[in-house]
Amino acid sequence: MNERHHFPIVVHMLLKRGAEVFLLKRSAAQSYGGLYAPPGGYLEPGESLLEAAVRECSEETGVQVSQADLVALLSFRSSNQTASGSQGLNCVFVATHFEGEPQLQEAHHFSAGGFFPLLDLPADSVPWLADACAAADRQGAAGAQLIEYVWDQD
Repeated sequence: MNERHHFPIVVHMLLKRGAEVFLLKRSAAQSYGGLYAPPGGYLEPGESLLEAAVRECSEETGVQVSQADLVALLSFRSSNQTASGSQGLNCVFVATHFEGEPQLQEAHHFSAGGFFPLLDLPADSVPWLADACAAADRQGAAGAQLIEYVWDQD
């Protein structure tokens, strides 16, 4: 694939419990290494945004979330600041209903995990997290459920 056409799609999941949000501290080897971020990752081929959010949340925290309980919070374009200028789309969801207690599941990717006050985040958090958490606090559970359509190209 031509690097110019590389356009990753990344999903992020805010697991919100009352006035707190679950965050993972990224390992030094990852992008945003050493910073706190919500669970999330890349969309896999053939996967919907909702499927990716549910899968990533389960893989990284052990928590089960229903697609019906996801609220689309916001999306933003990111740039990895490389010479190629490649960019991607990030989609942030929030879930207030989930099964299980979130725990660090991928110690090779993360060094710590836990709940933090939604409006008093660690200073070492990814740069967009405060805006996302403020939006989640304002919006509560009254956000929009995402409806995805797929058209076959045949």
